[in-house]
Amino acid sequence: MSSPFTLTIDWLAFTLPSGSVNDTMQMLGGDWTKSKTGFRGYPASWITASASRGVGKLGTGAPRAPLEVHVDLSAGIVAPWPSGKVRMVLQWILKQDGHLTRLDCALDDRKSSVPLSTIKQADIEACTRCGGKLKILASIEEPEVIAKILAHLEKTAPDRHPPELPLGARAPPIQARLI
Repeated sequence: MSSPFTLTIDWLAFTLPSGSVNDTMQMLGGDWTKSKTGFRGYPASWITASASRGVGKLGTGAPRAPLEVHVDLSAGIVAPWPSGKVRMVLQWILKQDGHLTRLDCALDDRKSSVPLSTIKQADIEACTRCGGKLKILASIEEPEVIAKILAHLEKTAPDRHPPELPLGARAPPIQARLI
């Protein structure tokens, strides 16, 4: 049975404690150009862009960790990658003793399996980072739909999910006991 959801990566950022800039560029692919300015505290940096408006930046040479390599890749770079390349890059990062600093995923309902009646809009508390006002744009509350989403995630990356959902990725309090 195929899933009605499409899982895409909207952002990938990672840091390697001691990496090779050339090896990193080769692993990621694309045409990288040396930048005249630094990036996130790294004095040496490179940039790449894709036809789909994606941008990637790579930085190294920070005084606190001269061999460290940090990479930020936007959706236009990583979303088109086939799942095999995503898996290969993530495994390579771990083999380099690197760690992810940001991984944003989108689970798109391309086949409209979530009824519009389940989507609600409500004001909630302020953002814990900036104090700005937040809104719930969608709330999935039906146990069957939640089960479909979790089953899809388990199929796509069964060994990558923590035993409990990360904060912010939980069902509304009434439904949380169903997960």
